[in-house]
Formats: sequence, structure tokens, C-alpha cells
Amino acid sequence: MPRGKITAFFVSLVLISLLSVHSYAADEIYVLMNGEPIVFDVQPQNIDGRVLVPFRAVGEAIGAKVEWSEDTQSVWMYSGGQYIGLTIGEKTIRIGKMGGPEIPVVLDVAPLIIDGRTLVPVRAVSEGLRCDVQWDSDSKTVLITSNQYGARTVESKEELLAVIEENITEQRSNFSVDTINLTDETIGLNICDYFLNVQEAGTKWWNYTAAGQKYTYIQYEIKYSMYANVGKAIKTGETRGLTQKELEIYQRVNQIVSEYVTPDMSEYEKELVLHDYLVLNTVYDTSQPDEIPWDSHTPYGALIKGLAVCNGYSDSFKLLMDAAGIECEIVYGEAGADGEIVKHAWNRVKIDGDYYLVDVTWDDAFPDMPEVVIYDYFNLTDEMMSVDHIPYAIERESVSDRYNYFVYNDLLISDQSAVNRIVRSGLQRGDKTIFLRGVNFDISRISFEAFGEYLKTNAELKYSVNPRLNIMRIILM
Repeated sequence: MPRGKITAFFVSLVLISLLSVHSYAADEIYVLMNGEPIVFDVQPQNIDGRVLVPFRAVGEAIGAKVEWSEDTQSVWMYSGGQYIGLTIGEKTIRIGKMGGPEIPVVLDVAPLIIDGRTLVPVRAVSEGLRCDVQWDSDSKTVLITSNQYGARTVESKEELLAVIEENITEQRSNFSVDTINLTDETIGLNICDYFLNVQEAGTKWWNYTAAGQKYTYIQYEIKYSMYANVGKAIKTGETRGLTQKELEIYQRVNQIVSEYVTPDMSEYEKELVLHDYLVLNTVYDTSQPDEIPWDSHTPYGALIKGLAVCNGYSDSFKLLMDAAGIECEIVYGEAGADGEIVKHAWNRVKIDGDYYLVDVTWDDAFPDMPEVVIYDYFNLTDEMMSVDHIPYAIERESVSDRYNYFVYNDLLISDQSAVNRIVRSGLQRGDKTIFLRGVNFDISRISFEAFGEYLKTNAELKYSVNPRLNIMRIILM
């Protein structure tokens, strides 16, 4: 800075200091943010009836990101898409919303510098960032109340997807995220490709700088598939506003639950019978990806037309669980094996206080045998599911295997004798399908010699394996 400007700058500081000494009250002023005191290194000042406070402390207490520009002697604050700009010595401040109009507001007192700290009018700043402000004259206390939670700040694609999933799980139509150093490709990712129950997603973003860091503020506007509207109707019983298709889904869900679920059933039994219904009455749509009709992505495809892809299955399973009174959510992520990874959706259910993972789509594995239901992916732990499923986020852990299908039904094998016992029992009952899961025993070692006599005189036996989960399915034709 040139010598002349330095001299003028310090003259200004002296004048401001003299004015401050003349104007502010001697009594100490307190500032509370949501009931908690804000600590300042320079005390708040009462300047001509207006309380001024150090900008950085109050901005960070509100949850705003703050920026000081030495060149322009100005302060900028950003919170939840709102921003304000103030300049030392100027009574006009700028208040706006990213992407919206900017409104100039004239103050009674301009921001100033005291003891090397920039002080700003606390009411103007707080209200500009959508907080409520009250003044208690008896205790000389400023009471600030936040009316909103600022946008979450993320630094990676994984964190961004986790925040988006959290909002989508709550079925929020509008939400925002702050990001740091993300690529344009990540910022502009197509939510519909990742979260399959989102029908349409609008995205807008703006760049700004705070504390020397470049941020990108992203706004999302979401239109959900029909399952979200039906889900609300199931919880409230209010069907006004549902489309004809949504009303059909609502009625079918209630019909299925009333026919298949009885009051004396356990949560596990309710879950199992509705899982089986969905598998037995839905066919996976094998059309080319760009030719799959929209209905197949929805409960209408699964429950009305009997044809769906993964989000049709997972959405429908959630609706059935909702109607049966069982806590359930949709999990979004990627799944596959042998290098073929695709975006996918499955479910997490709460049975007797513990959370389990279910993939109804992958339990409908035999399109040429529509009467066959498998249970490879029925009530898995996070660890078990991780062999071929990768969620975008894990909001709740699934660690119990108590209600895993194979554990609950005593279908675990650790040697050939266990295989013989389970298969013989199944044959004696006349089961059409028998399932085995190896524990410290490779299912490829199973021998069928013990069942030779049966195979000579009875129907053909077929079997298939899931090597990732060490599961064998024996199908008796």
C-alpha cells in the first residue's frame, strides 16, 4: 500500500476510534446464539443505539462462511444460499440469495474497525442470514435464533452422494449442498442415474469464495416417482391428490397386506411372506436400458403390471413393509460382480429392533422358473452384502444375523454330514427347493452321492450356486 494511502487509512482509524469512544455505552453487551454465548475478542459496541459485533465471530456462530477483502475493505457472509456484503464506512449493505435478486439495505450505522477488528451491525447481519433477533434492554443482551440449518459442506463425490441420499430418504423436494473443490462433472452429476426413484432432478450451482477457499453452492429440485406419494398416503390414509395410477398402487398394497399378513404373524413372518409375494408375482424387465418403460421403474410396474427393474422392486417392497407396519428404507448404490457394476437399489428393514439388508430383485433370480423364490439376499448384514453391493451411504448399521434366512432356518453347513442332514430333511418334507450356505466349508466340495438312490427314481435335480455368498440352491423339478 502506498505511503499516502497508509497515512489516510490510519487517520480514518483514529477518527473512527474517537467517534466510538464518544458514542458507545460503557456497560458490557452480551450476545447469545440459540441460547449459547458468543465469545468475542473485541467486545460488542452500542453505536448510536445499534449493537455492532466482530463479524467473523457472529458469522461463524450463525454457521455462515465469512470472507474479508483487504483490497475493498468489505465483508461477505454466506449461509444456506443467502449472502450479505458490507463495506467499512458505508451504510448500504447488499443482501441476496444465490441466483436471486440482490437487495440494497440502508443502515443507521456503518461497519467500522475497532482494535483491529471489523464490527458489523448484529441485527442487519443476523436477519440478512434469516435469523430472528431480539434485544433485552434490561440485561443488555442480543438474542439470536437460527431458523434454518445451513447447507452441509462436502469435499468428495462420496460425501455428496451421502448427503443427497439423506435428503431423498426424507423425500425433500428442495435442498442444498455446499461443496469444496469438486469437479464440474461431480457437481453436475445426474441424480436420476444414481437414485432410481427420482423421476426428475433440477440442479443449479454458484461459485463463491470464503476464507480464501473456493466453494460451489448447489441447489436441487426433486420430483419423485409415484412411490413417494403412495407412501405418504399409506402413512396418513389420505388419498386425495393421488393420480389414478397411484390410487391403484395404494389399493393393491392394502389388498396384498390384508390377504397375506395376519395379526398373529411375527415381523419376520410378515417380511418373508411379502418378499415371496413380490418375487412370485413380478418378472424382471430384461429390455435394453434405453427401452425400459417408465412403469418398470415404479411400483405400478411391479404391483399392477407384474414387470419391473430394481427400483420397481425396492419401491414396492418398501410400500408393502410400510403397510405392514415394519420400518423400511431404500438403499441406493452399485452392485455387480466380475467387473459388471451397475447402479442399483435394495432395502434395509428393521426386524425385532435390528436392521437387515434385503435385495428382492436379486432373489428373483430364475425367470424361467417363476415359481422359485431364493433367499440369498434376505436379511443380510452389511459385511455379507458388501461382497457385491456398495451403498452410497450407510445411515444405519446392519450387524445382526439372527434373522438371516439361512441362520434362522438352520441351513448353515460346515461339513458333508450337515449337507446330508439338511437335504434329507428337505426331501422327506417334499420341498421343491433346498438351500445351503457354507460356513468354513466350500460349497464346491458338496457331494451328491448320498442322494443317488433318490435321483434314480425321482424327478431331475438341478442346482446353482452363488460363490460370493457361498450358497447353493437345489431345485427339484
